[in-house]
Amino acid sequence: MEEPEWSENEGAYLISNLEELNWMRNDLDNDYVLVNDIDASETETWNGGKGWEGIGESYEVAFIGTFDGQGYEISSLYINENSWYVGFFDRARGEIKNVGLVNVTVKGNSSRVGALIGRAMSGVVTNCYATGKVAGEGKAGGLIGDWGGVVTDSYADVEVSGEYNIGGLIGSNSNKVVSCYATGDVTGEGNEPFKIGGLVGSNAYNYAEVSDSYATGDVDGYEKVGGLVGINSGIAAVIDNSYATGLVTGEEEVGGLVGYNAPNPEGVFDSFCDMETTGQENAIGTEDEGGTSTNVEALPTEEMKDISTFEDAGWDIEITSEGNPTSGYPFLSWQVNGGGHDNRRTSFRLRVRPLDRRRFRF
Repeated sequence: MEEPEWSENEGAYLISNLEELNWMRNDLDNDYVLVNDIDASETETWNGGKGWEGIGESYEVAFIGTFDGQGYEISSLYINENSWYVGFFDRARGEIKNVGLVNVTVKGNSSRVGALIGRAMSGVVTNCYATGKVAGEGKAGGLIGDWGGVVTDSYADVEVSGEYNIGGLIGSNSNKVVSCYATGDVTGEGNEPFKIGGLVGSNAYNYAEVSDSYATGDVDGYEKVGGLVGINSGIAAVIDNSYATGLVTGEEEVGGLVGYNAPNPEGVFDSFCDMETTGQENAIGTEDEGGTSTNVEALPTEEMKDISTFEDAGWDIEITSEGNPTSGYPFLSWQVNGGGHDNRRTSFRLRVRPLDRRRFRF
């Protein structure tokens, strides 16, 4: 490992290569900034073929500092661990922002697996993204496996697979997911995989929230399968102002938007799925007695591409002439301002940007 340079001006360590990146595990309560892109392809040969060893070995020694990618990318990271808590950060409770993990291969043969973070029961993630492949047994997500913090303005274009609590962005969410999206396919594997969602597998526990977000990838599972969220369940778990368009297939409790909406004083509000592209006539597969949903519908494609559908639902939305990256569906304001997936390229550079008041655009 190579100790990075400390910058008094930045008040942080300056990370310029893979060895310096690896050194961060020696000081988990400090501030770090990337100063250029980093090629991590050599990690495929590290640790006897296990690849990168995630930063943060346990809850007590999780990463609790700040990591600012400044819009740079870490490419071709490889992880193949036969353990729980697998990711670039195995466990984190700090602030991570403005970084992309591109063309990752992350395999965890147990629970809590994500490209960026395996498990974080608190913390903040902002303006981050991942592309590539993630596989785990349970609580596996394209960006984060098991999430208990606040994530905003982030996305994943990752093929995700696993047996339970599997999501395109997050496997299991117990806090906030705001202004995010996922485009990768999500596949349930094993015997009767359950809680499978295009964005979040399980939105549950305490006050879990998914808002102003969407998913476009195909989703396949057995039970509790949704285009956006597999299961919505908790003291006050809420899904609001969100949509899904990917093909959804399963056997039990299958919905174009949400697979299963449990009894809950909150619930699902002002959210939609495309009945033609999801292949589902119902936005919610099963809603138990005591479950709540208001203005939640499966709509034909024409209505999903009509701004009045979302204006009538009270969405904060406007028409823009800056291009539409979602083929006519609503997209997030920050995608116009420098973020978002461009199908003409395999990767892109995120610009650090101010928060736009309007969440969605057409």
